[in-house]
Amino acid sequence: MRTEAQIDADALRDFAEETRSSRRFCAVLWGFVFAFAGVAAMFTDGMEVALSGLGAFITLLLSLSMGKPSMHERLDRPRLYRFVTGAFLAVALFGVALAAMPAANDTTKIFAVYFGLVALFAYRAVVARGPRAALGAATIAMVAIIPFGFVLLVGCGCRREYHEPPWTVAATGYVLVVMLLMLPVLAIAALVSFRPRHDFVPDAIALRKRRPE
Repeated sequence: MRTEAQIDADALRDFAEETRSSRRFCAVLWGFVFAFAGVAAMFTDGMEVALSGLGAFITLLLSLSMGKPSMHERLDRPRLYRFVTGAFLAVALFGVALAAMPAANDTTKIFAVYFGLVALFAYRAVVARGPRAALGAATIAMVAIIPFGFVLLVGCGCRREYHEPPWTVAATGYVLVVMLLMLPVLAIAALVSFRPRHDFVPDAIALRKRRPE
């Protein structure tokens, strides 16, 4: 006859498999977002860029709700996850380093603050033991770009520059595009690399049963 601990263990195992299936579905959605965003960036279509951003935000919400990410899970694909998160962190740090160049102007320095904020959360994703940190870094990168972009637009509207902008402005733009295109890759790596843990809960139930009534 099956014990209560075994029944709970099977239920948790089924829950883990369902979660993994939901994460694979969200990873496929992120793949479509990446493809659509790549086409939008190639043709610099403003409408497609806006639609890809909206699609990324909706897919992120689905990933957080359906994927049920947590802080402590089993890392099945450590090389894939560390490579993607490390590359994402390197891109963010490169954006910060552009502000230290002699030719850096206000635009580069403003976005250096944005890249620094993203780099902080990207580092947390690199050393994390669950997918929540990586999805959190993607959330920060998507949400924080709105106020920084607004500040940049307001600043550009207040003054006109008749001289050619320094090379750091173009470099900042390229780094920003690369980072935003890496967001779906970061989310995919986080969703497929981790597996919800279920092996420690039966032990906890067994210990609880041993306690006196």
